[in-house]
Amino acid sequence: MRTWKILALAALVLLVPSVTGAAAASTDTIVRDAQDGRIDGLYTRAELNATLASPLLKTYGGAAGVEAVRSAVGAQTTSAGVSGNLPFTGAEMITFALLGSTLLLAGFVLRRQARPGAPHDDH
Repeated sequence: MRTWKILALAALVLLVPSVTGAAAASTDTIVRDAQDGRIDGLYTRAELNATLASPLLKTYGGAAGVEAVRSAVGAQTTSAGVSGNLPFTGAEMITFALLGSTLLLAGFVLRRQARPGAPHDDH
Protein backbone atom coordinates (compact mmCIF):
# COMPACT_ATOMS: atom_id res chain seq x y z
CA MET A 1 0.00 0.00 0.00
CA ARG A 2 2.76 2.46 0.89
CA THR A 3 4.44 1.74 -2.43
CA TRP A 4 1.44 3.10 -4.35
CA LYS A 5 1.44 6.26 -2.24
CA ILE A 6 5.09 6.81 -2.90
CA LEU A 7 4.69 6.16 -6.63
CA ALA A 8 1.73 8.55 -6.90
CA LEU A 9 3.58 11.27 -5.03
CA ALA A 10 6.72 10.77 -7.13
CA ALA A 11 4.71 11.00 -10.36
CA LEU A 12 3.10 14.22 -9.18
CA VAL A 13 6.42 15.75 -8.12
CA LEU A 14 8.00 14.85 -11.45
CA LEU A 15 5.04 16.19 -13.43
CA VAL A 16 4.71 19.65 -11.85
CA PRO A 17 8.17 21.02 -12.79
CA SER A 18 7.80 19.82 -16.38
CA VAL A 19 4.48 21.64 -16.76
CA THR A 20 5.74 24.95 -15.35
CA GLY A 21 9.17 24.71 -16.99
CA ALA A 22 7.79 24.20 -20.49
CA ALA A 23 6.09 27.58 -20.64
CA ALA A 24 9.07 29.45 -19.24
CA ALA A 25 11.54 27.93 -21.69
CA SER A 26 9.66 28.93 -24.82
CA THR A 27 10.12 32.69 -24.30
CA ASP A 28 13.86 32.28 -23.74
CA THR A 29 14.10 30.01 -26.77
CA ILE A 30 12.27 32.48 -29.01
CA VAL A 31 14.42 35.39 -27.77
CA ARG A 32 17.59 33.43 -28.58
CA ASP A 33 16.16 32.48 -31.96
CA ALA A 34 15.24 36.09 -32.79
CA GLN A 35 18.59 37.66 -31.85
CA ASP A 36 19.88 37.37 -35.41
CA GLY A 37 16.78 39.09 -36.80
CA ARG A 38 15.14 35.88 -38.07
CA ILE A 39 12.82 33.30 -36.56
CA ASP A 40 14.02 29.86 -37.61
CA GLY A 41 11.89 27.69 -35.30
CA LEU A 42 8.18 26.97 -35.36
CA TYR A 43 6.26 28.62 -32.53
CA THR A 44 2.60 29.08 -31.79
CA ARG A 45 0.98 32.47 -32.03
CA ALA A 46 0.42 32.45 -28.26
CA GLU A 47 4.13 31.82 -27.63
CA LEU A 48 5.13 34.62 -30.00
CA ASN A 49 2.66 37.05 -28.41
CA ALA A 50 3.95 36.13 -24.94
CA THR A 51 7.50 36.81 -26.14
CA LEU A 52 6.44 40.19 -27.55
CA ALA A 53 5.01 41.08 -24.15
CA SER A 54 8.17 39.98 -22.34
CA PRO A 55 10.83 42.59 -21.49
CA LEU A 56 13.46 39.93 -22.26
CA LEU A 57 12.88 40.32 -25.99
CA LYS A 58 13.76 44.02 -26.08
CA THR A 59 16.67 43.58 -23.67
CA TYR A 60 18.34 40.51 -25.20
CA GLY A 61 16.85 40.35 -28.69
CA GLY A 62 17.36 43.99 -29.58
CA ALA A 63 15.43 45.87 -32.24
CA ALA A 64 16.09 43.14 -34.82
CA GLY A 65 14.68 40.51 -32.48
CA VAL A 66 11.53 42.51 -31.78
CA GLU A 67 10.97 43.06 -35.50
CA ALA A 68 11.57 39.37 -36.25
CA VAL A 69 8.95 38.29 -33.70
CA ARG A 70 6.47 40.92 -34.94
CA SER A 71 6.89 39.76 -38.53
CA ALA A 72 6.48 36.12 -37.45
CA VAL A 73 3.20 37.01 -35.72
CA GLY A 74 2.11 38.90 -38.85
CA ALA A 75 3.01 35.96 -41.07
CA GLN A 76 0.92 33.64 -38.92
CA THR A 77 -2.01 36.06 -39.06
CA THR A 78 -2.05 36.19 -42.85
CA SER A 79 -1.51 32.46 -43.33
CA ALA A 80 -4.12 31.50 -40.70
CA GLY A 81 -6.96 32.75 -42.91
CA VAL A 82 -5.77 30.68 -45.87
CA SER A 83 -5.31 27.44 -43.98
CA GLY A 84 -8.19 25.05 -43.38
CA ASN A 85 -6.78 23.78 -40.09
CA LEU A 86 -8.24 24.51 -36.70
CA PRO A 87 -6.37 27.15 -34.69
CA PHE A 88 -4.03 26.05 -31.94
CA THR A 89 -5.56 26.72 -28.52
CA GLY A 90 -2.29 26.74 -26.62
CA ALA A 91 -3.12 23.53 -24.76
CA GLU A 92 -0.43 20.90 -24.53
CA MET A 93 -2.16 17.55 -24.84
CA ILE A 94 0.73 15.59 -23.36
CA THR A 95 0.49 17.75 -20.23
CA PHE A 96 -3.20 16.98 -19.84
CA ALA A 97 -2.60 13.28 -20.47
CA LEU A 98 0.12 13.10 -17.80
CA LEU A 99 -1.91 15.10 -15.32
CA GLY A 100 -5.01 13.00 -15.96
CA SER A 101 -3.16 9.71 -15.58
CA THR A 102 -1.58 10.93 -12.34
CA LEU A 103 -4.99 11.87 -10.96
CA LEU A 104 -6.44 8.51 -12.04
CA LEU A 105 -3.61 6.70 -10.28
CA ALA A 106 -4.17 8.72 -7.12
CA GLY A 107 -7.92 7.97 -7.32
CA PHE A 108 -7.30 4.23 -7.58
CA VAL A 109 -4.98 4.35 -4.59
CA LEU A 110 -7.50 6.26 -2.49
CA ARG A 111 -10.34 3.98 -3.57
CA ARG A 112 -8.40 0.88 -2.65
CA GLN A 113 -7.65 2.26 0.80
CA ALA A 114 -11.30 3.18 1.41
CA ARG A 115 -12.62 -0.34 0.75
CA PRO A 116 -14.18 -2.07 3.75
CA GLY A 117 -12.08 -4.94 4.98
CA ALA A 118 -8.92 -3.53 3.45
CA PRO A 119 -5.97 -3.29 5.82
CA HIS A 120 -5.54 0.27 7.09
CA ASP A 121 -2.31 2.03 7.87
CA ASP A 122 -2.79 3.94 11.15
CA HIS A 123 0.46 5.90 10.98
